[in-house]
Amino acid sequence: MEKFKPFDRFVCVEDTREIQASGFRIVATIQSDQDSRPTDSECYSAEEVKAWFAGDWDFFGIVLSVYVDDFLLVKNAASLWGIEANFPGSDNSYFSEAADELLDEAIEEGKIAARKLAEILAKTAA
Repeated sequence: MEKFKPFDRFVCVEDTREIQASGFRIVATIQSDQDSRPTDSECYSAEEVKAWFAGDWDFFGIVLSVYVDDFLLVKNAASLWGIEANFPGSDNSYFSEAADELLDEAIEEGKIAARKLAEILAKTAA
């Protein structure tokens, strides 16, 4: 199965990657995660927490949306949140890996939405 092109070493909110899969256009978008904080876990050093407060790194999520051509079928077909973004020493490769892992779920949600839409259109055409 096709994989998403890697995100850049420095990522920003609204960065995207897209692929064609199972007749859909799947768009992976980086979103801000306002709920995650390094102070919620004891795994961060004092320096890492200080860097987070300084805005040097943050937590983001990856959201997969499903399109048919330019028609948005499912806005949030699959997502993962609480991903460290621009963390010191990281290359942000996990965003692409997470998008690849969520791809099957997004395709399935796209198929479900496409069937529902076909049923609705069949009723309105009758």
